[in-house]
Amino acid sequence: MIKKNFEQIIKEAKSVGLSKADKAELKRGLVNFIKTHPVRAEVVVRQQVLDGEKESILRIPWLLNRLKPMPIVLVIVLLLSGGTAMAAGGSLPGDALYPVKVEVNERVQGWLTFDTAAKADLNVRLAERRLEEAEKLAARGRLDAETQAEIEVRLNERAERARVLASRFADAGNLEISLNISSGLEAMFRAHELVLRGLLIVKPEAETSINAMLQGVKANTASSMEARSETEANLAANANADFEAAARGKMTAAENKIEEVEAFFDKKKESTDAELVAEAEVRLRAAETAFAEGKEKLAAEGYAEAFILFNQALWLAEEAQLTLAAEGNLGIKLDLPRAELRIGGQGSVNSDADEDKEENQNETEMDSEGSLEINLGY
Repeated sequence: MIKKNFEQIIKEAKSVGLSKADKAELKRGLVNFIKTHPVRAEVVVRQQVLDGEKESILRIPWLLNRLKPMPIVLVIVLLLSGGTAMAAGGSLPGDALYPVKVEVNERVQGWLTFDTAAKADLNVRLAERRLEEAEKLAARGRLDAETQAEIEVRLNERAERARVLASRFADAGNLEISLNISSGLEAMFRAHELVLRGLLIVKPEAETSINAMLQGVKANTASSMEARSETEANLAANANADFEAAARGKMTAAENKIEEVEAFFDKKKESTDAELVAEAEVRLRAAETAFAEGKEKLAAEGYAEAFILFNQALWLAEEAQLTLAAEGNLGIKLDLPRAELRIGGQGSVNSDADEDKEENQNETEMDSEGSLEINLGY
């Protein structure tokens, strides 16, 4: 039986290639490793050019040493498959290559990520990967209660690791990085909460499993929102005149992100369901409003408030992009709860969905003159 399973894994590994996302993650990890670890006797790093890209070669004995905690069968798969085990990135729970994805791919990514902020970012991305897996299984009619529970455990572990790292940055006084982590988590969970609600409508046969996943996502959204709000308050209370550079840097990041998402809209809106485009556009317009208010605060030397508004603009734009990409990622048409954008007094932005508005309302508020208020209740 073991031999049969092993042969099945090897066969599937040889039939697939690395995705662009896997290549990017491996490259990022290797570059980070090279920067933080000078050449030593036990590690040999050699730069060579293959197809126009630089790659790093690590001596196998060192790699074997790092792989000791893994089940030996996975180590063998990694080495004997000529690297194609890393192609498991597209596998889903229940697939033969999925253990390789979570026990090899993701562990290696973690080992090659040494910067603490990068570790937090990796955990956010892996938490999102678990959500994407659940959504794809639901779309294909394969999300049962047992699989949903397993995914949720892995999802919560990654989200909690990111929150712990955000808390450590906050405790150390590095509120900027802490805010980046918590707001990134919140944006990710908000977008996928909407996607799961859409799946709940179009896949009623998986209602129990989808609803269970949705409740967990809502809890994570609330936790991330609370952490982000607390960090914003601390940042506003402790920032000084030296914070101008940070605010201007965040302005540039937000502006670049909004431009990126606008280009993404131009590319995708014609081939995407109109309702989904409308939902994503709500968030993009809110991002633009937050950005405009941030520029006003910056001009008035309200650097902390400007930083917070620019950060909100960035995660709202990110949320818009995630929302617009959902249908293409799942390969099915989603039926989403409708939302509308209202721009009221002093530039406030309110986005309220029609159903469950009072019961399940998530709020982002900043108590300052001309504040931005964003209500995204589903």
